[in-house]
Amino acid sequence: MLYAKWLCLISSVLISVLSQRLAFAESMQEASKPDLNTRIGQLFMLGVRGESLDQKQLRVFRDLRPGGIVLFRRNFSSPASLRKLTSEIYRASGRSYPLIAVDQEGGAVSRIETTPKLPSARWWGFRASPELSEELGFEMGRVMLNLGINMNLAPVLDVSGAKSFLRSRSYSSDADVVTDLGPSLARGFVRAGVLPTAKHFPGLGRIENDPHLERVEVTSSRKELYSKDLLPFQNFAQIEPSAMMLSHSVYTGLDRSRRPATYSSSIVDDLLRTQMNYEGLVLTDDLLMAGASSKISFGQRVVDALKAGSDMILIAWSEAKQREAFAAVSIAVQKGEISISMINKKFNRIQKIKRQLLAQQQTRKPATDPEDQLQKIIKKASLGRAQPQHLGEPLRAEHAAKTHRLKSQTKDAALVF
Repeated sequence: MLYAKWLCLISSVLISVLSQRLAFAESMQEASKPDLNTRIGQLFMLGVRGESLDQKQLRVFRDLRPGGIVLFRRNFSSPASLRKLTSEIYRASGRSYPLIAVDQEGGAVSRIETTPKLPSARWWGFRASPELSEELGFEMGRVMLNLGINMNLAPVLDVSGAKSFLRSRSYSSDADVVTDLGPSLARGFVRAGVLPTAKHFPGLGRIENDPHLERVEVTSSRKELYSKDLLPFQNFAQIEPSAMMLSHSVYTGLDRSRRPATYSSSIVDDLLRTQMNYEGLVLTDDLLMAGASSKISFGQRVVDALKAGSDMILIAWSEAKQREAFAAVSIAVQKGEISISMINKKFNRIQKIKRQLLAQQQTRKPATDPEDQLQKIIKKASLGRAQPQHLGEPLRAEHAAKTHRLKSQTKDAALVF
C-alpha cells in the first residue's frame, strides 16, 4: 500500500517528533509575555511555496512568526516529502508550536493520498452512521499526525441545496444527516490529536456560485438559516478543541449591513461567540479569494476581519500580501484601532487550543496501521450497498474549469476550499 511503502522512511523521525511536542508544551508553559510582534504573528496562518523552506521562506518565519501554516499539493510529492517539510516547519517555528493544516475532506478534496481513497462526504452521507464517522475521523487523523499534520480543514458542515456548488463535498441536503455525521468525524480527529475545522460558517450550502471566484449572497431569512443551516454548527460548537472557518458570503438575514460574514461582528461575535457560546478558534477562509475582496485595502480587510471576531487570518499565498497584512495589524495597534487587549485575547485563545491539542497528542502512540483500519471502516460502510465506481465524485466540470482559469490568473495560487 502507498502508506506502507513510506512507513519505514518516516518511522525513524516519530520519536523525535514526540520529543519536539514535549519541548513545545514545556516552552509554551515557561514563555511569559511574548513581545507584541510575536503575538501578532500568531494570529496568521500562511501558505508556503515549494516542498522545502528556502532562505526566503525562513525569513518570513523569522519576521512574521506565523501561528499556523496551510499546505497544498504544491508542497509535497510523497508522504516522505510531506514529513520532511512539516519537520522543517516545526524547526523554523522555534518555541512556538505551529498549527499545520491541510484540506483533507475526502473525495475530490483530499490533499494526502491514501489507500484506500477517502470517500466523499456525499458518499459517506448515504451509507455511514455517527459511530463509523468517528472511527473514520480517528484513522484519518492518525494518518495525518504521522506525517506532521495537526489540523484538518474539515469537516464541511454546509447543508447542500438543490444547486449547491459544493456537490459531493456536502454530506446531505438533510440537516439532520449533516449534524449527525460531520461533528462525529470531528470528534474522531480530536481523539487522534488533530484539530478539526468546521466550514463554512454560517453555511454555504444554499449558493450556486463559488465564492472563490466572486462575491456571493445568501438571501434566506434568519428563521430559515436557524432551522437548517446553523444546526450542524451548533452541534459542532460543543467540541473541544476545535476551529471554525468563516464563509466570505453575504447573509442578508443575519446582517442587514450586507457585510460578508468574514467582516461581520453580527455573525462572528454576536451569533457564533455569544448566542452559540463558541469558545474555539475562529479562522477566516483565504482572504485572497474573490469573495473576500472589497474596495478597501487588503491590509484594512485583515484589520476588519480581526475586529469582527476572527482569531486567525488565512493567507494562502503571496509573501507580499502576507507582509502587508502583518504590517497593517501592527499599525492598527499603534493607532488604537485594535487594542492590545484584543490581540492578547486572540493570542491566549490560540495558545490554549494548542496546549489542548498537545495534551491530546501526548496520550497517543504513533500509529502503524491506520490505512488498514480505513479500509475496514469504508468496507463496513459499503456493505449491502451499491458502491459507486469512484469514492470521490469529481467536482462539477464548470467549477473545475473556473478554478483552473483562476489559478492561471494568479500563477500558483492554491485555493482553500
